[in-house]
Amino acid sequence: TLEELEETLRNYVFEKPISGQIIYKILKNIDQLQKFNLHHLNTRLICIFLIKLMYKKTKVEIGIKAYAYEILIRIDKNYFEEIFIYDLPYITNFKEVKVKFIIDFFRSSKKEDLFPLLFKDNRIDKFEKCINKMLAIDNLDFVYAFISYYLKNSDLEEVEKGIVLIFNALNFLLNKLADKNIEIDKKYVKQIFNYLLTKMLNRKNTKRYQIAGFLLKTNLENIIFNKKKVFKICKKLLDDKSLKIYEVSILLLSIFKNEYLVTILDNCEQNDKIIIILRYLNNLDNAVVYKRILEVKNSKHLHDLDIRINDLPLFAKVFYSFNNKSVIKFVKIDKIVISDIYTLDLVLHYSKYYPNKIDEEFIASLILEDSENILRNIKLIEILNNIYQNLKLQIKQKLIDKFKGLILQSPYTKSIGLFFYKINYLIHKENFKSDYYLVIYASMNHPDFIKYFNEFVWSTNKFRSLIYILQYNLELGIVYAHKLKELLNSDIYENPNIKYNLLEFLNFLTNLLDKNLDDRLMSFYYKLILDNKSVLYKFLQQKDQSIKIQTSKLLVKSTFEKILLKEETIPRLVVFHRYDDNLQIYSDLIRNNILNIFNLRIKEYKAYRNIYDEYFLKNIFKKEK
Repeated sequence: TLEELEETLRNYVFEKPISGQIIYKILKNIDQLQKFNLHHLNTRLICIFLIKLMYKKTKVEIGIKAYAYEILIRIDKNYFEEIFIYDLPYITNFKEVKVKFIIDFFRSSKKEDLFPLLFKDNRIDKFEKCINKMLAIDNLDFVYAFISYYLKNSDLEEVEKGIVLIFNALNFLLNKLADKNIEIDKKYVKQIFNYLLTKMLNRKNTKRYQIAGFLLKTNLENIIFNKKKVFKICKKLLDDKSLKIYEVSILLLSIFKNEYLVTILDNCEQNDKIIIILRYLNNLDNAVVYKRILEVKNSKHLHDLDIRINDLPLFAKVFYSFNNKSVIKFVKIDKIVISDIYTLDLVLHYSKYYPNKIDEEFIASLILEDSENILRNIKLIEILNNIYQNLKLQIKQKLIDKFKGLILQSPYTKSIGLFFYKINYLIHKENFKSDYYLVIYASMNHPDFIKYFNEFVWSTNKFRSLIYILQYNLELGIVYAHKLKELLNSDIYENPNIKYNLLEFLNFLTNLLDKNLDDRLMSFYYKLILDNKSVLYKFLQQKDQSIKIQTSKLLVKSTFEKILLKEETIPRLVVFHRYDDNLQIYSDLIRNNILNIFNLRIKEYKAYRNIYDEYFLKNIFKKEK
């Protein structure tokens, strides 16, 4: 009877156990009654029974649950909303019912009725997986309606919580755009894209980082419409502190205005941001780009950044003016070509770290050619000193024959002497009277050097021989410390040879700071630099550019090694020489010491009436501009 059926339903609703066989009979009874008339029954009670049956955590067969749903959807449509609000969100173990129910509701009612119910009372969390499944179905009407409702009501907090759904809706449309057989209304793609960009501009919006993460994972090639508007938004996003949001702006610019990234790169001072830009640049073969690559590689934490060099001559020109040459060991060069003095310099430094990548026979053939270009020849010999282990015996003999005469010429003595030392070849001269043979013996670390060294009085050649022998015997620096100090305090304008010796010694000290010394030697040479810092600072004010450049290299390395205080060296380097590339990591310190720098410049101006250094000002204020 109807009364017995109602009683059974109440028992089930109030959690009284009923067997699966009885449940099936009840469903058949309800189904049979529904075909005639349900008005005599408590329809609400039937709905509750059917819903509970669908999400009941018992071993009820899926077929029974599906049968319950089939009956449920035939009930008067007025009950849809009630079911939707009170019961459907809690069906957790039968998601297919949710999807089918929502689609039926969407098709059988006004479209604007569904979505308020979805978002009401923070219910969207319960439906998120369900809607995602619907977005994966080819149901464009549902997707369009959902997008329209969401964007229209996105200011409501309960609606904005479903932002993941709008991401999925955009992905759905983008996937369909790739299918030429399906027509997609691009209006909706444009609306979502503009909405997401606008939300990212609002720094108070907590969803902006989530939006940025989504856009970075999305193929945005086909969704940039109003380029002028997007360009303005991207320029604003470039000032954002968040690297993720910054990357979104770079990504968008790379799609429709890639060449503009070079301008951004030129003014960028932050390594993390430079790396982001390099990742999206289509053409890395640019002087600005190569300079930034070197600066990034110069950072201890970014050595592993993998960037290939395609335009070697251009890269070589940039590298030539870059002070920290050791950065080349972190750069990959596939094809080594020597075309000018710049590429020659590049190969010289590259050969220190990758000797096996250099063609030794080609280098030897260049040396064996008759050339009057001294600088070219010296660099080629220095390359040989890095790759000497790969030289064949026949080539070595040809080089020795050529170098025997060249070593007597002052510019070649040091580099050829080192080559002879490395291949274990010695020049013997019995009872030589010229003290220049002291220099030659020192350059090759000849075993008889000390014997002859003590026989000669001090001269410019004896000073030079002392400097050359130090690369093999650092202990002699301690023995002749007073002579090294004397050299540092010499008048370079009195004798050109003194200037040459001073340059060699400054170069020696600069290279020495790259070596691992024992505590005693390190203490001596560090103290030598520290005790003579005032002399080095004066060298920066010399008119002679070669002295200034070599001194600046020594001061930069001494600053990095913390021998000298950066508060002292950097203002002087900036004022009296130039803004060194290696000082980039101290840019904040430079700005903080700007008053000291200007005071030094004013003092210099008053003393010598020099015009201020525009290059210096440009680099100091580049970031502020």
